[in-house]
Amino acid sequence: MREVYEEVGLKVGALEYVGSQSWPFPGQLMIGYLAEWQGGGLCLDPNEIEEANWFHYSSLPAIPPIQTLSGRLIHTFVEKAAAKNRP
Repeated sequence: MREVYEEVGLKVGALEYVGSQSWPFPGQLMIGYLAEWQGGGLCLDPNEIEEANWFHYSSLPAIPPIQTLSGRLIHTFVEKAAAKNRP
């Protein structure tokens, strides 16, 4: 949670583990969580993040395949958001 705040200025909570995959550096693991936004606005640390934006789940740009952790995170979020908004 601290890392998210330091890199993009957002306060998050209510973490939900989604999955993990090997990181491209030897002996490291990338772990993916969905997190509930609690406050703050995008304020990037230019040494860490080049670009960040907000998107509505129904109008996303091209996303990675579901076989990747980033793709799985996005697909999981979209499924949950769409389910909340079904009548």
